[in-house]
Amino acid sequence: MNTRTKSFAFGIAVGFLNVFFGTAFADAIADSWYREANALNDAGQYQAAIDRYNSAIRQTADFPAAYNNRGIAYQRLGNLDAALQSYDQAIRQNSEFAAAYTNRGTAYLQMGQTERALADHDRALRMSPGYAAAHFNRANAFRSMGRYREAASDYTKSITLNPAFTDAYTNRGLTYAEQDLHRLAIEDYDAAIQRGRGDTPETYYNRALSLNATGQPQLALADLDRAIQMDTRYTKAYCMRAKLLDSNGRRDDAQRDFARCNGGAI
Repeated sequence: MNTRTKSFAFGIAVGFLNVFFGTAFADAIADSWYREANALNDAGQYQAAIDRYNSAIRQTADFPAAYNNRGIAYQRLGNLDAALQSYDQAIRQNSEFAAAYTNRGTAYLQMGQTERALADHDRALRMSPGYAAAHFNRANAFRSMGRYREAASDYTKSITLNPAFTDAYTNRGLTYAEQDLHRLAIEDYDAAIQRGRGDTPETYYNRALSLNATGQPQLALADLDRAIQMDTRYTKAYCMRAKLLDSNGRRDDAQRDFARCNGGAI
């Protein structure tokens, strides 16, 4: 929220003080709504968060952070048009708001507008070169365009700036795998899993792909076992495990997996 400043002439100080305290009170209420909205947003209660952001904005319209975070909530609900409108308003109120630019860039990427996404991420990084999230978001845009070297470079920058950035390890691993650099991919999946947030069925499945590609089918099977243990409805993992089991002569086990995979036989 922008801090309001006022100048007072002694002859009319009382009248302006009434306005000042009224504004300060409105700002305090708006800040309370805003903090509650952020907590709801973090808890995944996105519509409730939007309602609170709206309440904050009604108290004080000059609130770029509220518009930005409301955009995040709309985006998480899949309402990309509303998200863009919120990010646009945040940028109108603060043209140097790097977070709003990179967030708008992620919305543009979801809409398939990659060039506009890149332009927004570039703008954010010109304002804040050490912004790890903006490097990560730009990397995602590069990756979607098949510009893997640039993507890997930006993921690396985001990791350098924030070594705990688990998603950057995961996505850099995917980028390496897409270039058949599977040993590098495995290292990144290992790092993601060790950091907790990467301990997901998808990461184990992706590591299994790279392990198999580097001639390590038994380790790949172990990762697929782990992925399925974590998500018993993970169809892709059953399909891959079925093929590996069949190639190892375990046809009965393979048939059971294929039944879970696509209802068919090998």
